[in-house]
Amino acid sequence: MTTSESRLNLLLLALTVPIIAQAEPVASMSHLPFLWLIAVVIAALSTWILIKLAKRSSYLKTPVRRWSLGIVLFAFFLLFVSPIIVGIGSILITGRTM
Repeated sequence: MTTSESRLNLLLLALTVPIIAQAEPVASMSHLPFLWLIAVVIAALSTWILIKLAKRSSYLKTPVRRWSLGIVLFAFFLLFVSPIIVGIGSILITGRTM
């Protein structure tokens, strides 16, 4: 084996090592839009239920206050609870934690 052949073999080995190292399949991310849809629906339903329960309060008699409280509750739910739903759902669907 000549020096140029051994260099070519080393180059081919160096190019194929990353392919060999990635033997584990990569999980698809196609489930994430479905999980976010579920999170948005749960946020809307929970906000609607809370507004219906709080409607009896004298503070929420005006529609402006009800709508503003609904928007704030919906935003807080999307901000704080929806990532937990998406994370747990992703773990359950793919079986991966990373």
